[in-house]
Amino acid sequence: MSTFHLLSLISFYLASKRCSAYDPAKSESHALLQVQQSQRLNSTPDCLARMLRLVDGKWVTDPVVRSAVDAVAPFEEDTFEEDTSHIFFDPVHKFAMCNIQKIGCTAWSHIEAKLWNDDPDLLLPTAFYDVRRESFGVVGREKATELFLDDNAVKAVFLRDPLARFVSAFLNKCFTEHCASELCYARPREMKGEAIDFGTAIQWMLKQDPSKVNGHWSLQSEHCGLKRRLREFNLVGLYTHETLGDDASCVMEVAGIDKFNVMGGGSTERYWRAGARNTYKSSEEKSALTNETVVLKKMFSRESAIRLKAKFAEDYSLFNFPYPSWIDEATGEWENMVPGSCKDEFALTETSAVQFQDEDNIAILARRAGYFE
Repeated sequence: MSTFHLLSLISFYLASKRCSAYDPAKSESHALLQVQQSQRLNSTPDCLARMLRLVDGKWVTDPVVRSAVDAVAPFEEDTFEEDTSHIFFDPVHKFAMCNIQKIGCTAWSHIEAKLWNDDPDLLLPTAFYDVRRESFGVVGREKATELFLDDNAVKAVFLRDPLARFVSAFLNKCFTEHCASELCYARPREMKGEAIDFGTAIQWMLKQDPSKVNGHWSLQSEHCGLKRRLREFNLVGLYTHETLGDDASCVMEVAGIDKFNVMGGGSTERYWRAGARNTYKSSEEKSALTNETVVLKKMFSRESAIRLKAKFAEDYSLFNFPYPSWIDEATGEWENMVPGSCKDEFALTETSAVQFQDEDNIAILARRAGYFE
C-alpha cells in the first residue's frame, strides 16, 4: 500500500471518529476532567521541579505552572496560518501543543491523535501531522482563543538549541529516502541520491533567510506565532534527547492526560521512554550516543558554528538560549566528510515509540548516516 493511500485511510478513520470524539459538553466525565486538571495545575508534581523551563525569559526549574498572560491575541480569521497550523488545540482535555519540526514533532503527533479521538489505545502506523490543522478547523477561532485564555489549560511547547536542531534536520532529511528526500534543500539537484557533506548544508543555510525556508530548517520563532505568542504558553520546555521522555511524560502528567501515555494497540507500555536503549559498536560511539555534544563538536568547526549561530540570532535572543559551550571545543573533523551511507535506515520498520523519538536524536541519526563507520 502506498504512503498516499495509507494516509488517506488514516484521515478517513480519524474523520469518522472526530465528530463524536470532540464534544466539550459530553456529560459528567468532562466536568470531572476539568476539576482534576484544575487541581493538577494548582499542585506541584515532583517531575515539574526537575524540568528545565523558560519562565519570564529565564531557563529555570520551577515547580509551579504559572498563568501565561492576562490577555491573548485572538485567533481571528486573518490570523497568520503559522499561528495555527502547528498547534494542536484540544479544549476537551484543556491542552494545546505547539509542534516544531525536529523537536519531537512526529512523536507528539501520535499522542495528539489519541487525545483527539479520546482513545488511549489508538495506534496509528505512521505520523498524522494533519491532526493539528484539523483540530483548529473543528474547534474554531473562538474556542481556540478561549483555550489560550483558560488558566487551567496547559499550553505547551518544546524548544531546542538552534545549532543542534539544524544538525538533526541535516542528518535526517539529507540521508533519508536513500539520500533523495526533497526536504534536503542543500543538496544540488544533480546530486539526488548522493550523500553531501555537512559543510555544504552550512554554506546553503548561510545564504538563506531563516524566516522563509521550509519549517524543518526555519527559525523556531516562525512556528505557532511564537514571535507574538510566546508568553501565551505556560509550559515551555527545553528539548534534549536525554530528557525528552521524562519531560514529555511530565507535561502529560501536569495536563492530567497521562492515561494517554501508552503505546496503544493493546499494549500498556509507556509511550514516552526515559533514557536510551541502544547497543554500541565502540566506546567512542557509546560516548556520542549518550552525549550529543560529542557529535556537535565533530560536525562543526568553531568558525562555522559561530557563523551559523549568528544566522539564528533571532531564536537565541527571543528564547534566551545559553551560549553552547561546546563551540569553543569544536574540532569539525566531520564537517567536510561525506559518509558512505545512503541506506534507508531511517524508514520506520515498525510502529515503535523508540523509533518515533529517535527521529530527532542527532547521535542516533549520525550512526545511521555512517559517521561512525
